[in-house]
Amino acid sequence: MRSTLLLSVWTVLAFALPGTLRADDSVWMSDFEKAREIATQTGKPLLVHFYAEWCGPCKQMDAKVLYQPSVKQEIQQRVVAVKLDVDQNPKLAKRFGVEKLPTDIIVEPSGAGTQLLESQGFHPMEEYRREIIVRGANRYAEVLAQRQQKANQDALAKANRESPKVAQMTAEDRLMLGGYCPVTLWKNRRWVKGSSELKFEHRGQVYYLADEEVLKEFKDNPERYAPRYMGCDPIMVVESDRAIKGDTRFAAFYDDELYIFTNEDNRKKFKTSPDKYARTRVVFDVLDIEFVTR
Repeated sequence: MRSTLLLSVWTVLAFALPGTLRADDSVWMSDFEKAREIATQTGKPLLVHFYAEWCGPCKQMDAKVLYQPSVKQEIQQRVVAVKLDVDQNPKLAKRFGVEKLPTDIIVEPSGAGTQLLESQGFHPMEEYRREIIVRGANRYAEVLAQRQQKANQDALAKANRESPKVAQMTAEDRLMLGGYCPVTLWKNRRWVKGSSELKFEHRGQVYYLADEEVLKEFKDNPERYAPRYMGCDPIMVVESDRAIKGDTRFAAFYDDELYIFTNEDNRKKFKTSPDKYARTRVVFDVLDIEFVTR
């Protein structure tokens, strides 16, 4: 009788929090909106782990990484974590542009849910702890600090899409790829000059397109053709957390994505271990970009 009663009590408790936590775990949630609400209340970033039941690397992450004590400890201290099955959450997967599994994203919980960092594929435990959780939490803290600093300054003109700092940049600073057409480069791997009459602004940067047809293609999907890291050197971004604009003389495609480097040494370094720099996406603003005078 007593064991039956205890079982009944446990059954009630187990069903009292549907879709929130795994029964054997205290850090990974399964309800995105609930996790986002808690993250907002606690002032922590949101760690979203996309997976699928049929995904082999995802199962490896479950077994070897996500529930290890050191990983769980970092999660408890730094983020609010949620696991989402892409087959059960197709809209969220589409919203965050998930194309490969597993995918981990650090998200700002308030407002539009800005993505601060993205990483794809399997990560060993220590790498996951350091590069995803710790780095993501630090990036979120930096964003909040920058925002507070801006709030303390004189009111910034928000009505215009161009921020004051962007408006003060030279035309050369804002022009991407030296005026070459990004669509032609992506499709044909050829450097063809675009026209200043056929320009389009994306994330505060200006692109020249070669003709009306490719202009429309770029407008429809600028992220496909624009260089990764907003044209900044991925080696500097990943290793130094500095957004330094690359030089088109040192460009390379990897996995159909364009990367631009500040020098030949960095391009060679990327080629020796491309996934290290390609899998991690640090999201920043055009205001963060440093321009090196040559």
